[in-house]
Amino acid sequence: MSFFIYLLAFLFLSPFPSAWAAYRTEPIFIAYQTVRWILGIIYLYLVSYVFLIDLTAGGIISAFLPMFLIGVIIDGFVLRRWVVEAWRGIIGGAILLIGYGGFLCIYQTTLASDKYKMANAVRSNTVAAPININHIPVVPEAYARYKSEKLLGHIPNYAYYQLGDSTIQTINNQLYWVTPIEYTGYVAFTKAGVIPGYIKMSAEDENAEPSFIKAPMTIVPSAYFSQKLQRQIRRTFPHLILLGTSFEPDDQGRPFYVVSIGHYTHYRSVPQVDGILLFDPKTGLIKRYGIHQLPTFVDQVIPKSIAIERNKWFGKFRYGWLNSLIGRNDVHEPTQKDENNEVIAIFDQKLQMNWFTDHTINADSGSMVGYTLMDARTGKLTFYTKANGLINSRAALNSVNKMFKIQGFKGTSPVLYNLYGQYSWVVPVVDGNGVFRDLAIANAQNEKMVGYNESKHVAFDDYKTKLALSLADTAAPSQITDQTKLSGTVTHVFKAMDPNHLVTVEFMLSGSHHIFTVSSATDPYAPFIETGHRLTISYIETNQVRASALSITDSSINKLKAPPLRGIHERG
Repeated sequence: MSFFIYLLAFLFLSPFPSAWAAYRTEPIFIAYQTVRWILGIIYLYLVSYVFLIDLTAGGIISAFLPMFLIGVIIDGFVLRRWVVEAWRGIIGGAILLIGYGGFLCIYQTTLASDKYKMANAVRSNTVAAPININHIPVVPEAYARYKSEKLLGHIPNYAYYQLGDSTIQTINNQLYWVTPIEYTGYVAFTKAGVIPGYIKMSAEDENAEPSFIKAPMTIVPSAYFSQKLQRQIRRTFPHLILLGTSFEPDDQGRPFYVVSIGHYTHYRSVPQVDGILLFDPKTGLIKRYGIHQLPTFVDQVIPKSIAIERNKWFGKFRYGWLNSLIGRNDVHEPTQKDENNEVIAIFDQKLQMNWFTDHTINADSGSMVGYTLMDARTGKLTFYTKANGLINSRAALNSVNKMFKIQGFKGTSPVLYNLYGQYSWVVPVVDGNGVFRDLAIANAQNEKMVGYNESKHVAFDDYKTKLALSLADTAAPSQITDQTKLSGTVTHVFKAMDPNHLVTVEFMLSGSHHIFTVSSATDPYAPFIETGHRLTISYIETNQVRASALSITDSSINKLKAPPLRGIHERG
């Protein structure tokens, strides 16, 4: 590698033959060329050793050609008084440099159709399969990092370390936020000498605490010299194109770095993932896998940057580059959510990771035209159009934020799921420090229909009940949840009247632990319920203590009470 750098640095010498013919023996000329050669070595060293560019033809040209042309122009200005052809070098170098830059800009406009084809999105008019709520991640990244930062302070020599990039992944069929530990800088690297382990925290349980996993590592991205991860890889694979890196322990807790590798087409404009390098940061062992022979524990093969890029290409370029600016026929874009969440990692029923984002027609729209899921292992992109017209992620965030305006809490990382047969936005709610406060579930057809609670399961039960009640006119509640009938004797009764003279009745029946609620607004006979009355009721079974009665038959009054409740208590 060093010999190649020294050899290539000779191209930084003066390119004018007449200058060499006339002044090659002059000490000042020799000194000038020596300086240019040394500067060439320094530049090539930075490119190859510090920035670690791939040593492919495209990589070398893109890194070397602009600097070579700049060198020609500078050389022309220095030698213009003594070398006749210097002005030709200045003019020619400037023309070529401007032409090269112009080529890169103009060439991009010709690739719109190719980029759209590369996105290769499959349109689907189906509804996404229902999801198991137990595996819906409710812990946002900000909260996971907040808790992990606190735990980091209890690690020996914690001042030497900082958190790396957090990723969500499956470990033993459970979802976790996993955060590698990195050095804070060069001094920390020289003093600590080793990374002690990593931190993981459940993404499914909002009450879980993070845990430190002891796993010493010496070769990591924040290390220096030969212990830097990317430099170790470049030493073995100088020609490979590295597209992204993620930290992923296996199911036994052993840490690995997954480095996505691939190739470029269209002069380094379109990256394509071909596989991964699986790097052991303890031993330095590297294994290469094709995209169809991946280890089962690896979740993320397609980097987040490529998922964002493909979504933008798919939304903008169906009818070419010009149409994306003028006319905008069938142009849409990923909805801008909160910071760094253009695409969000979600997991399907099989715990397969996908990159999710919804699409909207412009930045001001509150509705979506659909959403996409990109398989994070294969890159397959599917665009679901059945959600067209539903509220988008930004509108869902706005709805949730209004609910918590007084507290100053905000929603983050909204994800769309099929819950109980309805598209619903699941939105973790955090305070200004990123601390988890509530989980909100907003209906994608009616943003005012929101269930929420600081407990994940209570929040889902709350949403489940509200959804069942709201659909009483159009669908049997049993389609959403379990409608149950119960007969018993009233053992306890509590009544309260509001300023509008409406009475809310809470009562308990023999043989049941539930507290049932009914209002005189929906059942005018409710205030007459007394202890000892024999009732037959139907209600929504949500496994909560409180339940709303859908209908009541009071044998003491011998009258069928109101029909199933219409409407829902909506929060705006």
